[in-house]
Amino acid sequence: MSSFQYNLFSDPLEDAVVAAFPQFEGSEIEYKSAKGGFPGSFWETYSAFANTEGGMVVLGVRESKNQFHPDGLTLEQVQRFRQDFFDTQNNRNKISTGLLSDANVQAIPVPEQPGQYFLAFDVPRASREQMPVYVGLDPRSGTYKRRDGGDYRCDQDAVRRMLSDSNTSVPADSRILRGFSFPDDIDLKSLQQFRQLMASIRPGHPWLVHNDLELLKKLEGYRVDRPSRQEGLTLAGVLMFGKTEAIHDPECAPQFFPDFREVLTQDPDVRWTDRLYPDGTWEANLFQFYLQVWPRISAGLPRPFQLKNGQRQDETPAHTALREAFINSLVHADYSAPGGLVSIRHLNGFKFTNPGTLLVPIRQYYEGGVSVCRNKALQKMFSLIGGAEQAGSGADKIVRGWESAHWQRPYLEVKDQPDRVTLDLEMESILSEQARERLFEVFGEQADSLFGDRKTILAIVAVEGTVTHRRLRYRVDMHAADLSVLLKALCQEGYLTSTGWGSGTTYSLKETNAAPVAALHEESSLQNVESYEDKEYDTAEKKESSEQNVESLLENVESLPENVESVSEKLSAQQRLQKLVLQAASIGWRTLPELAEATGKSGKYLINRIIPSMVEAGQLERRYPQATHPHQAYRAVK
Repeated sequence: MSSFQYNLFSDPLEDAVVAAFPQFEGSEIEYKSAKGGFPGSFWETYSAFANTEGGMVVLGVRESKNQFHPDGLTLEQVQRFRQDFFDTQNNRNKISTGLLSDANVQAIPVPEQPGQYFLAFDVPRASREQMPVYVGLDPRSGTYKRRDGGDYRCDQDAVRRMLSDSNTSVPADSRILRGFSFPDDIDLKSLQQFRQLMASIRPGHPWLVHNDLELLKKLEGYRVDRPSRQEGLTLAGVLMFGKTEAIHDPECAPQFFPDFREVLTQDPDVRWTDRLYPDGTWEANLFQFYLQVWPRISAGLPRPFQLKNGQRQDETPAHTALREAFINSLVHADYSAPGGLVSIRHLNGFKFTNPGTLLVPIRQYYEGGVSVCRNKALQKMFSLIGGAEQAGSGADKIVRGWESAHWQRPYLEVKDQPDRVTLDLEMESILSEQARERLFEVFGEQADSLFGDRKTILAIVAVEGTVTHRRLRYRVDMHAADLSVLLKALCQEGYLTSTGWGSGTTYSLKETNAAPVAALHEESSLQNVESYEDKEYDTAEKKESSEQNVESLLENVESLPENVESVSEKLSAQQRLQKLVLQAASIGWRTLPELAEATGKSGKYLINRIIPSMVEAGQLERRYPQATHPHQAYRAVK
C-alpha cells in the first residue's frame, strides 16, 4: 500500500512559480538553465527531491552574481523539453521510478516578459515503497538526497537502509536473531516488570495468564517463521527486554546507545545536571530506559489539579504529548543506523533525537492520521503500557497537547549524514505579551497594524533573534513559496533585514532602539510558565519536602505583625507592593502564583513591573539561575 502523497503547493503550479521567482531558491525549489538544452543535472535533482521532501524544479532560469534571470525560452522550446522529460521518465535505464503526471509539468509564461516561458516540475516525495529513486541502473551510485539547497549522492549504507524500509511486508524489528535463545539473552526482571505494568493498565488482559515465553510470542518478541521453520527471539524482543551484552551483539544492534541528559543550568562548564546511559549499572534495554527516564522527563511539566468523577487527574494533554514524543523516538528509530537515542530535558523544554529517517513527509507528520511505523512490534509493546499511538504517527496528539498549553508548535527536524530525526518541544509561547511589547518597542504604533502570519513571524524573530526560512516553514505552517514571498515583503516594508544568500539566508528584526533579545527571551519564558499556571496548575517543586501550598502561605502572611499595614500607608503603591512581596518571600521559596495570591496582583503584573527590579536590586533571589525555569521560585535576600 502506498503512503499518502502530498503536492508541495496547494496553489496551482503557475502561481507557485510566479510567487517564488526570482527571490527564492532553497531546499524545495531549484532553478536550472536550459539555454543549451535539457540540463543533464535535472535527474539528480529529481532523485534528490523524490528521496527527501519533494520540491519544484524550474527550467529556463540562469544565475548571475546571486541574481536569477530568465533564459528567454520560447513556447516551442519548453514544449520540446516537456516531451523529452516524459520520454526519459518512462525509460527505466535512466530513472528508476516515474512520479510525475501531466499536471505536474507545466509551461509557465515569464511575468512581464511576453513570449518567454519557464518549464516547471512539481516533484512529489516518493512513497516509502518507491524509495530509493535513483538515476541509472544502480541504486548504490545513483541515489541522491536534498541538503542545504544542493543534491548529494547517498552512501551505500544510506541506500541499504532505504531499501530495507521499502519492504513493508517485513517490519525491521521482526527479524529473528541467529544464535540467540530464551531465556539466556532476556532480562527476566524486565519482562516481569512489563507484565506487572501491563496488568495495572489493562487488568484482565488474556495475555497476562501466559508464561513468559508465550507472552513474548504474543508481543512478537519471539517469532516462528513458518516458511523456513526458523524460530527465535526477534530484534524487538531483545531491544525491549534483552540483556545489555545481547543487545550490543553484532547480530542485534551493536550501535544501540540510549542516552538521557538533564540540563537544568546555564553554567557553560556543566554539561548536564543528571544523565543516564549504558554504564554497566543497569540492563540498558528499551523498557528499563523508559521506566527510568519517563519520571525524570515528566517532572519537567506542571501537574494539574483537576477532578474527574471525583478522582484527581494527574495528567494534562501536555503530559500525553510528552509521553507520545518520548515513546515515538523509541519505536520509530532505525537501530541499524549510526548514532544513539538522545532524550534531553532542559530549562525551557525537551528534545528527542533518534537515528533513522522519517517514513512520511514532514507535512504528513504534522497532519497525522497515517499509520507508518518502522518497528511494529515495539509499537505494540508500548501501546499495551499506555503509549505509542497506532492509529497514526502520534504527532496529532503531540501537536494538540502542546497547543493546549499555548506553547510553540513542536518543531521536527530531519537531517542526514548521519540520518537523524529530532523533535523539539519548547515550553514557550510565540505571541506572548512580552513579544508584543517588544514589537511595539521596535515599530511603535505600526505594531498594532500587524496581524496573522505577519505578526506570528515577527514575534518568533523577536524572541529567537535570527531565524531561517526552513525553521519558520513549519512554525507557521506555510508553503515554501508563500513564506518566501512574505519574508521578502517584510524586508521591503522595513520590518526584517536579511543576511546571506539562498537557503543560508537568515532574518532578524530591523531594530532601532530595541531591548536585547536575550532579555525578551527570559521574560517571554516566564510569561509562558505563568500562562500555564493560570489554569490552576500546581507548579511547586515535586522533589522538595519543604514545599508549602498557597493556603499555608496566606496563613503565614496573615500572621505577620499588624503594624505592617499602617507603615505601608506611608509608602508609595509600588513600595507597598514590594513590601508585600518581601514579606511573602521571607517565609521561604515562593512561586509566581503564590506571590500573586499573597499580594492580590496578577502574576503578569508582578513579573513585568515588580520582580525583575527587585532581583536586580538584590532584594529577591531566584531559586534557579535560568529565569525561564518552569518551576522558578523567589526568596527574600536576608
